[in-house]
Amino acid sequence: MKDLVLLLTVVILSRVKGETMDNGFCISKDCFATSRKIANFTTALTRCQEKSGHLVTLHSKISHDALAILLNNNTGDFWIGLKFSKSGCTDVTTGLRGYEWITGAGVHSDFTNWKSNETVCGPRCVSISKDLKWSERSCDDEIDGFLCGYSFGSMCEPLVPEGTDKTLSYHTLLGFQGEGFRSLPPGSIATARPSGIRHICLPENQWIRAPWSCEIAKGGCDHQCFQGGQCSCPPGQALERNNVSCANVSNDPCARAGCEHYCSPKNNSYECLCKPGFQLTEDGKKCKDIDDCLDARICQNLKCVNTIGSFVCKCHDGFQMVNNNCVDIDECSSMPCEHECINVPGSYNCSCFSGYIQRSDDFRKCELHCPFEECLAECDINDPNDCMCPEGFIKDERDKIYCVDINECDMYYCEQECKNTYGGYVCSCNEGYELIDGYDCRPYDTTTFSTDFVTPTSSYPSPAVTPGGLLGIIVCIVFMILILVFLVHQILKRRPQWNAASGHKNRGEDMQDLQQVRTEKYTQNSSFVNRDLKQDT
Repeated sequence: MKDLVLLLTVVILSRVKGETMDNGFCISKDCFATSRKIANFTTALTRCQEKSGHLVTLHSKISHDALAILLNNNTGDFWIGLKFSKSGCTDVTTGLRGYEWITGAGVHSDFTNWKSNETVCGPRCVSISKDLKWSERSCDDEIDGFLCGYSFGSMCEPLVPEGTDKTLSYHTLLGFQGEGFRSLPPGSIATARPSGIRHICLPENQWIRAPWSCEIAKGGCDHQCFQGGQCSCPPGQALERNNVSCANVSNDPCARAGCEHYCSPKNNSYECLCKPGFQLTEDGKKCKDIDDCLDARICQNLKCVNTIGSFVCKCHDGFQMVNNNCVDIDECSSMPCEHECINVPGSYNCSCFSGYIQRSDDFRKCELHCPFEECLAECDINDPNDCMCPEGFIKDERDKIYCVDINECDMYYCEQECKNTYGGYVCSCNEGYELIDGYDCRPYDTTTFSTDFVTPTSSYPSPAVTPGGLLGIIVCIVFMILILVFLVHQILKRRPQWNAASGHKNRGEDMQDLQQVRTEKYTQNSSFVNRDLKQDT
């Protein structure tokens, strides 16, 4: 659980960027900080916002007293978050004289401390000096610096020195440091002296001892922090008892270790370590990048982009970062659609006026559309004769100008079958053929048959007989010849049988004309045959 809290804190604190403040003071859940960078009002406002803050607003005597402590050792003029942007002049009879706080808190204020009672006109902004007097001046003036205010959901109370330690010094992510703070914002680091032990402040008044995650201030290490939140020292030095500081050692085993990143002495030997965002390879010496984005918790609801040794949290497509928040981009403001545009989170949708449809090749553009056999033409209101029809239609001038569907099938665009549609046509092939290039038909080599294909109406007719069509005709002719040869062969094969049957029939008819043979003659002839057989035996 502690690792998860620290990880989420890393994400939050890693977004704190921008101006490094010179001095600061915290009380309750608010911090006030000074920057001695010359700037006009607009620049000062931007630099405070870069650190998720704002130009200081003073609504009570308590906040004024906090600035008294902060400005005690500062001379010069500093911008605060009070601006007059109305037309006309200020009204010195009211508390804020018509000025408004940049935080949008309205005109309410329990305390004012104007330096002058003179009425001023035109845009003005307010600065404060060491004497805490409010001065009205042009917002374009470049003055000595500015004051930023920061509010936190929770703060940490100061630590109490332990053991032999006598003092504690603090360093905040806002940039200011020192001792004696009454409260500390998350991310603040406390260093004890003389032990050098370090702690970091997490939300809800949690202090964690170093080393911690390397993404924040090198994990609290003096030298380097490697993956897993451990400190390492340069060759010839070893970690002290506080696990963050380094001290000189003799007979350093890391002198010839050959570690790519870092080396740490360990039991008369050494251990190679890697920088944050890297891990050791199989040889135990080289380091390779870790894809931090594999951990879904890293960027939470943002898009994670892995980099060498680290990662970057960005907004998802269609969003942009504004004051550390991802805000939807209104793509419709750039008018990407030809007709109508509807902005949606992270994207946009285009639609067309009545009588139009979105083009298939570009959804942002529209084209005329008629879902019937005929429709009224789209005519210029200034020139009734200047009319347009959808593609695949032709003008027909009657009492009004109509668009009538063109029957492309009459133009023989398709090699075999054609079906007319409103504004187009469909080519198809007979059984045993497949559609090629949307127009031609080619014989199948398998039993799969073709499907219809819609062709654009801007095409032109193909030749009457294409190479594919000619090949189909030749195949059909050869096939018919083979069938004919087979039939002739069968007829010739059966002809002798037919002749034999015909001969028997004719002989039967001829026997009617033969003379009758007597029995005696038949017997005599038979005896000759028997005799001959006996002799042979």
